[in-house]
Amino acid sequence: MSLIAFLGAIELGLIFGFVALGVYLSFRVLDFPDLTVDGSFPLGGRGGGVDRRRRQPWVGTALAVVAGAMAGTVTAWMAVKLKILNLLASILSMIALYSINLRVMGRPNIALLTDDTIFTPLESLPVSRYVIFPLAIVVGLAVVTALLNRFLNSEVGLAMRATGRMRGWPRATASTPR
Repeated sequence: MSLIAFLGAIELGLIFGFVALGVYLSFRVLDFPDLTVDGSFPLGGRGGGVDRRRRQPWVGTALAVVAGAMAGTVTAWMAVKLKILNLLASILSMIALYSINLRVMGRPNIALLTDDTIFTPLESLPVSRYVIFPLAIVVGLAVVTALLNRFLNSEVGLAMRATGRMRGWPRATASTPR
């Protein structure tokens, strides 16, 4: 394996760290076996890909977050309001999202290899992209993890953890706002 392939694998693994945080919230914190992510992450990617014509990667990323949140909201609505079993509601959403993904794109594939990304400004730095991209992802992952930790120790986070009957998360300290 070449060094570039190894660094690319590290970069991809770090990106999947964000996925792991989302799955952790649903499975461990909320005790909700949610398979919606199987369709919502491609939906987010497709939503961002369709927006590529504007050359605004941050707008595409924001659209991807909104699209994923909407997919999760539909799953939660089916489970809570329609009283469908959690796992079945997430499977129904996942299956529906396959068709929705094709409708959003208008075709099975969109080539994005030459388009700007949120990492494009980092390419002007004097460091190799194979080093700076994983470092940027590590910083982003650390920020998201710290924000998630702070949220889960807040009053709303404690209520969310209580709803999911989560065990083993560190208790709130005296410095944590209640």
